[in-house]
Amino acid sequence: MLQEALWTGTIKQFLSFTVFSLLCYLIGYKSHFKGYEYSGLIGLFVGVLSLRQLVWSDNNVIYELAIIIFTTVFLYMLTKQKQQPMILLITKTAFYLSIADLSYWMLRYFEASLYQPLYKTAQIAVAFIILSLILRRVWQVSQQYLLLEWGYVIVGMGILMVQALEVGTLSQLLVFSVAALICMITGFIFKFKSYFIVGMTTIAISLVYNQRHFWSSLPWWFYLILGGVLLIAIASSTEWRQRKKEEGGLSLVKKVVKIFEQWH
Repeated sequence: MLQEALWTGTIKQFLSFTVFSLLCYLIGYKSHFKGYEYSGLIGLFVGVLSLRQLVWSDNNVIYELAIIIFTTVFLYMLTKQKQQPMILLITKTAFYLSIADLSYWMLRYFEASLYQPLYKTAQIAVAFIILSLILRRVWQVSQQYLLLEWGYVIVGMGILMVQALEVGTLSQLLVFSVAALICMITGFIFKFKSYFIVGMTTIAISLVYNQRHFWSSLPWWFYLILGGVLLIAIASSTEWRQRKKEEGGLSLVKKVVKIFEQWH
């Protein structure tokens, strides 16, 4: 049946193959026939992916939504079954990816009515949420693997920041500022170092960059005064930290580092 569906390449043939695979999976699951269960499951995903590609090519919006919803519901049902730990992790990962697929379909469907910077921000926000759920909730990865989270948070916020600074319009900057602020607040509430630090850093960089004309208009002696104040502040801070060290107390920097060590 799969060979016939691949040969003809029609929606009707792939739909028949998908229904047949679903029945094969249900029979195998109810009768505890692993061969039927696994072959039906593989055939089901092949059929669903093929149908998705066909309806996307034909621009059948309703059919595409029906396939995405069916996939999401079916994967959710699979996550509630007793499975081997690794298979369950893979199933949960596929379920969250299907939620991302549904979210991106909704964004694409309403793209014409959304403001373009908001559309781009929503796309990156969905990626943030889904990837964080997969890393932290499903796989419960250790700290060393959370470098992946640092990577996509830096890249995503970097893209939004560069676009906002290049275009320079008020609406673009406003969308980026709100996104960075939400990122920072989310990191602070859930104690996610990557979200908090990246959000705070991008806000600081954008503020400095947007005030570049102000900084260039200042007289030269202002920078001398600023440099002197910084030197005095550094000297005072060094003296204060040395005194705290002699008294056995923790310096401000060490207190901040200790707080961030409790974050993840």
